[in-house]
Amino acid sequence: MAHRQDDESVSINRRDTGRVRADYGAWLAEQPLSSRTREAYLAAVSAFVAWLEQREAGPGDVLVAPRARDLAARGYKRHMKVDRGLSAASVNQALAGMDHLFCFLGLGAAIVRREELPRSASRALDVEQQRVLLQAAEESTARDPHRDQRDPAPRQRPRPQR
Repeated sequence: MAHRQDDESVSINRRDTGRVRADYGAWLAEQPLSSRTREAYLAAVSAFVAWLEQREAGPGDVLVAPRARDLAARGYKRHMKVDRGLSAASVNQALAGMDHLFCFLGLGAAIVRREELPRSASRALDVEQQRVLLQAAEESTARDPHRDQRDPAPRQRPRPQR
């Protein structure tokens, strides 16, 4: 993951959350990420920063010190799950955006456990979908111009005698 390494990152007033968010947004726009990822990260960081500002303790050293970063990340995860009722995938996405901010600040990713995503079974085709699939397969082999040129039976290796 790319992060800031120029002298400008040292001069950021990390206690000014509005400035940190603005600087992060400008830097994020230059990163080789998809527009959807940029939007998701910026939304996650904006929500996290807003939560920091609303806390009784305020932002404190969260954007400065690794220990404060980790405690805040765990508290924010709890807030997303309990207070906001977000799904595991949404919580993990927000944590990824938050980690991207922390890496931008040179703190590295927060030490916070990700949510385990529920495993879902593969969805089987219903009867009508099976029929359509088989019909399409039959039609595609009927249209194959090389069909008659192929060897009709696969070659089998002789079995070794015992």
